[in-house]
Amino acid sequence: MWKDIANIVTDNCVNPQTKRPYTVTMIEKAMQDLHLSVNTKRSSKSQALDVIKQLQEKQILPIQRAQMRIRLTMPQSKETKKIREKLHPLVTSIEDEDFDSTEYELIALVDPGKYRVINELLQTEAKGKGQLEIMNLREKEEGDEKF
Repeated sequence: MWKDIANIVTDNCVNPQTKRPYTVTMIEKAMQDLHLSVNTKRSSKSQALDVIKQLQEKQILPIQRAQMRIRLTMPQSKETKKIREKLHPLVTSIEDEDFDSTEYELIALVDPGKYRVINELLQTEAKGKGQLEIMNLREKEEGDEKF
């Protein structure tokens, strides 16, 4: 179960400076530094989320949740500008924003914890006419680093 928790943390987190994932060994070492005890009655995922919070609080490793890339589309209407103003504080960074005469499209990176909030906002404010899709579940840099 220890290894499962470390694998989940590795899959869901990145180093904020490099946007690269940590190795399982580095996460296990950080978990040891936290003096973590595994609870067999709780799921690995919930314990992994607790580990992420503890690592961020105690600053053992610079760590953050990997961002999701989402694509949001909705028909152009009177509410579009109001919805857009509510969406901007929820997204981490906007990659592309397109207004045309019939449709509004937004491609952005968001924290995974904000996905549900964005989805509910879209359903209530756009009255079910908006569409939210996940383009990339975890935005990470891959490959070798260039020096």
